[in-house]
Formats: sequence, structure tokens, C-alpha cells
Amino acid sequence: MSAIFTDRYPDGWLSKYFVIPLPPIRRTTALIISGRRHPWPEQLTISVYINGELMDQAEIQEGHFTMQTKMKPVMQGKLLIISSSVFVPKDKGISEDTRKLSFLLDDIVIPELPDAMEPYHDLLDFKPRNIFNCTDEPLWDRLSFILADTYKIPDKEMLHPFKNSLWWDKRSDSLSSISGMVYDKFTGRFLTEGTVQIFNKDQILVRKIGINKKGYYQCKGLPAGAYQVVGQSSRYGDQIIRVHMDGFSKVIHIPMLPHS
Repeated sequence: MSAIFTDRYPDGWLSKYFVIPLPPIRRTTALIISGRRHPWPEQLTISVYINGELMDQAEIQEGHFTMQTKMKPVMQGKLLIISSSVFVPKDKGISEDTRKLSFLLDDIVIPELPDAMEPYHDLLDFKPRNIFNCTDEPLWDRLSFILADTYKIPDKEMLHPFKNSLWWDKRSDSLSSISGMVYDKFTGRFLTEGTVQIFNKDQILVRKIGINKKGYYQCKGLPAGAYQVVGQSSRYGDQIIRVHMDGFSKVIHIPMLPHS
């Protein structure tokens, strides 16, 4: 029985399998997966399973994508994402990276489980899990292991080739956009009133956007750089999320804490 990597790499990439555990979910809710597919692999189909039951399957085109389906109530279990194909950047002449990669996972949103993927870890503060999953016929088991002595947490120098590779397709003059949902951190319900303010690195307000009745906001045309995204609502404390825009669109969901 061989170990299979089923986690998310620090730079956002998945391999063939991705697994997260699910706590009890008491009513039917949405499951939203957002990510980016680059030119490789040449063809990619993503299948989403919950406790072994196929919930959604889609052929993914190059660029940003979103998959949305409904989740039935579950007592507990696992969410499994399977990619049909992977590629190795070194084999494509992109970099010296020998990982088997499928696509960049930006976020997973389950309203009943707001922090399913803990999406707001700073990249260089990333703490890798010591949990791997392995497969034995149709059963998935969870096991712990001791990291090899050769394992190294990626630093800025190691990640630099990725950000300048062909498939990253980053341009300094590209404009970015931010969008997402504003929701109650405890209940997972979307807020129906409030604003999102965006400040640049000099603490100057550059945008102020109202959220719609479904808790959604969107801001387009942001130059590359560092920003603070601030969620505000009358019955909640301000929530600040720091983000660096680099020419891509990003999904930033804002969890709000109610006033005590």
C-alpha cells in the first residue's frame, strides 16, 4: 500500500487527489469549488465525491472556473476531488519542479462550513500537514507519517521560478479583480447588507462596494500590488483580509464576527 499525496501544496496546486474531512452538515447546502486551469494538462476533467458518491463532474477549460453543486446532509465523511490528468513542469521544460500537478485550487465554499479550507493562510507562514491519505481498493484510510529529512518548506527563492514560468502567464501591467461572499462566520449565512472597502498599501481608500442581497461583492480594475480588503456591516465587527494582487482575479470570501 503506497502513500498518495491528497493535500493542497503551499502554492495552491493539487495533484491527482484532494481530500478534506467533513463534520456534520445538517441540511442541504451548496458546494462551490473555484480554481484555475493552466495550459497543462492538455485535458482535464474534475470529479467531486462525498463519501464515495459522485456529486459533480465537469470538463475544465483553460482559465478560471467555478463548479457548484448541492450537498445532502451528512453526519460526517470526506470530500474527495479527483483530477483526470496531471503534468510534471520539468517534463514540459517549464522549471525543475518534478511534482505531478493538475490545477490551482483557489477556494472551497460550503455555507454550513465557512472555514472548510482555511483559505487565508499567508503563503510563507504555511504549516504543512503531517497527514497523508492512502487508498486500498475503494477504501480511504488516514495515516500519520514523519516528514523526510529532505523535506523543505518552500521559500521565496524556491517559488520564484513558478511566478515567472510560461504557464503562470503573469504580466506586470495586468489589472486584477476581487469578488466573493460576505457571510456570518458562526452560521455560514450570507449577509444581506454591508460594504467592502479596499485600501492600498498606503492605507488610501481606492474602492467602496456594496454587497447585494445574496452577500456577493465584486471589484474590477485593480493594479498589481498589496491591498487590504475590509468587510463592514452594522451588526458585525470589521473584518480585514490582506491580499496581494498580481494580474489574476481572486475569490476572497469574508467571514464576519457579530458584535457581542
